[in-house]
Amino acid sequence: MHGIKGGYFLAASLALVMSFVAVAAGSGGQPKPTPTPPPPAGPPAPTLVLPASGASLVQPITLDWNAVSNPNGPIGSYTWQVGTTSAFTKIIASGFTDMDPDASVPTPTADKVSGLPNGTYFWRVKATQLVGGAQGSVDSAWSAVRSFTVTGLGAAPASPVFSTPATNASFHVREFFNIKWSAVAGAHYYLLEVDDEPSFSFPLTLTTNALTFGTQAEAGWGNALANVYYRVRAVSADNVRSLPSATLNVHITNAAPVPAAPALVAPVAGASVSLPFFFDWSDTANPQVPGYDLDVDTDPNFAGSFGVLLLSGVTRSDDMITSDLLAPGNYFWRVRALHGEVPGPWSGGRAITVTAGPATPAGFDLFAIIAEPGNGYGGNSTQARVMLNQPAPAGGALVTLASDIPQAQVPSKTVTIPAGKTDVMVSPVTTGPAPSNGIIGVLRAAYGKGWQQSSLGVLPILFGIELSNESVVGGTSFTGTATLQSAAPPGGITVRLVSSDTSLVRPPATVFIPGGATDADFTIATSAVSVPTRVTIDPGTESDSGVHQFQVSVVVTPPGSPTPPPSLSSLTLSQSAIPAGGTVTGTVKLTSPAPPGGAVVSLQGSMEGQVITPPSVTVPAGSVSATFTTTSAPEVNAPHWVFIGARSAHSMGRKRASSG
Repeated sequence: MHGIKGGYFLAASLALVMSFVAVAAGSGGQPKPTPTPPPPAGPPAPTLVLPASGASLVQPITLDWNAVSNPNGPIGSYTWQVGTTSAFTKIIASGFTDMDPDASVPTPTADKVSGLPNGTYFWRVKATQLVGGAQGSVDSAWSAVRSFTVTGLGAAPASPVFSTPATNASFHVREFFNIKWSAVAGAHYYLLEVDDEPSFSFPLTLTTNALTFGTQAEAGWGNALANVYYRVRAVSADNVRSLPSATLNVHITNAAPVPAAPALVAPVAGASVSLPFFFDWSDTANPQVPGYDLDVDTDPNFAGSFGVLLLSGVTRSDDMITSDLLAPGNYFWRVRALHGEVPGPWSGGRAITVTAGPATPAGFDLFAIIAEPGNGYGGNSTQARVMLNQPAPAGGALVTLASDIPQAQVPSKTVTIPAGKTDVMVSPVTTGPAPSNGIIGVLRAAYGKGWQQSSLGVLPILFGIELSNESVVGGTSFTGTATLQSAAPPGGITVRLVSSDTSLVRPPATVFIPGGATDADFTIATSAVSVPTRVTIDPGTESDSGVHQFQVSVVVTPPGSPTPPPSLSSLTLSQSAIPAGGTVTGTVKLTSPAPPGGAVVSLQGSMEGQVITPPSVTVPAGSVSATFTTTSAPEVNAPHWVFIGARSAHSMGRKRASSG
């Protein structure tokens, strides 16, 4: 696991001195131009090692080549290609290996390929050398070409099948849509490949988010594209790829058809409604965020560009109307759906009569609505506290409630603050499903002629994983921890783990975090190596797919390697829950004794913006651990999960405590 090393800035002044030198003159008295130095020579081409030319193989296939060197600079990467012809007119697979930030770890000279149909292929490798200066880098020539023949898929899963959308479907610019496919037995994750031409010859120019842990992905494009081609592969826990699915072709054009207008639901035609009230309509076939325009006018023909009220970009198929938006009167209302850059047709208009809401006693106003906690993670429910500026009058205070995003639902549209009470809890506020990038909306409360709102996030639940070591000797085991943003929901959460090389680093394929827990530890086995090798681990859940969003890594070393500098091994807390006003003791532990002068471990921990940890703790020289005590937990109206984190110069550990 890698932390962020601390740093500092150095400032210095630079004097610019003009000097004069003699310039040799050529014929005619003109100065001779300074010759441009030749570009540095590139490195030699790599030599292919395995597979032998003409070999017949079952997948996965290891591609191996010799390292190259050149005095002009280090080798920054190797790039390999597999083509269907020796001229590489179609590149069916491609990859690269990069120079490691740790100078003791050599740039890998091997990679694996799978997911190829049976047949004969050709492969080659080139090196890229870092030379600095304006040129930056220089490539070697391609290696000599070798061929190999694929005779079987090996332990590959079956190919998925797309279920939606239908091929040749069209969508508008900036209109998002879901791509879904069948689940495949033995699939650990899926790779969604996207290109602008149907042969999928590498590089795949439109692929942006390949690694997917569920069986769907959201897509959308910010410009018109005549053709977008999709295919998906299932991948085993050992990273063996299936053959690709059949190709799905969609078109991104603002000439795409639009569905019929939404159907108006409520108020019904001719209804009389009192403020505050809700407009409600049916969802369009592919609802967007923002998704609708709501138009209210006194003219049944809605003449002109603007009537009495136009709410643009409403995010769900209902909306609460308060007295500051509409005065009592007779109106007509209509709705249209938004499809990216293209609005759909307006619905027919409907007549309604709006009347003033029930009178409220003078001096009684809505003070606030506060979501506590302010985020719902992974489908977890939250709650909200609704408050008046003074105790409710006789008969209580009827407050109207609303959410402005489809991923959050209040339990009912009204709640009563009992007479003599200043507040009431609204629970549960249900959330989900959480979009992969999350969404932030608001909860609204209205009483009398006033209203208040509170922000509410609906976010993925995975925080990430941490490793007990950033370097281990091959053949030994170490520990990882999967951590959530909040307690797992009642059914628990399954976190999938993807090792980039399961022959060297083998975490469990999945880690289950039971309902109510925030983390789970797991053991990772390793194998012996002859040279230091970095292996990455990608975690994810079905709603946390991403491009290595939470990736961590470990360096596997051979026996006798130098001992790495001490890094943070663990952070533990003396208790998992504390009441308001209480404190908790934390312990940080290093992988080896702290050096002379000690090791400073940075701390962070806050709840609703209130810091509850000291800024750092120092592990004394020669020791492997140190303790710290949090400040008193603040008063809360509902349980809150508090993040407490620690960071050393080489790694980061994280644990959680709850306060309530």
